[in-house]
Amino acid sequence: MIVFTCQQCGTRLQAYDENVGKKARCVCGEVMRVPEVSETEQPIPAAFDPAPYQPTDPHPTDSLPTTTEEMAEQAQEGMNFGSMAWGFILMIISAIWFVAALANGRTSGSAAVLFFIGLFRVISSFQGES
Repeated sequence: MIVFTCQQCGTRLQAYDENVGKKARCVCGEVMRVPEVSETEQPIPAAFDPAPYQPTDPHPTDSLPTTTEEMAEQAQEGMNFGSMAWGFILMIISAIWFVAALANGRTSGSAAVLFFIGLFRVISSFQGES
């Protein structure tokens, strides 16, 4: 179905596709040819022009260290030596506490908890957390 407008009065007219190029009469009496393309099929301009697709590298290698010195430097930047030292101190204190309690015939879960807190501090120091 082809939809078009009368040039005389502006009335919207319809015609079957097989009537393309034939004469059509409007209610106002104007005679015109049925156009090849419907007014509703006119191409609609895009609201925006999208940028062309540009693939990106999902694994960039620019920031990777290339020498052992660079790797050691990045490892040192990520480590927190203060946290590591406190973790070892807590682990040593908990070991002494556990051995002393065991020598006196008493055991306590507090020493084990303190040991695991120290272990957590040591592990987290390798990840750069404080």
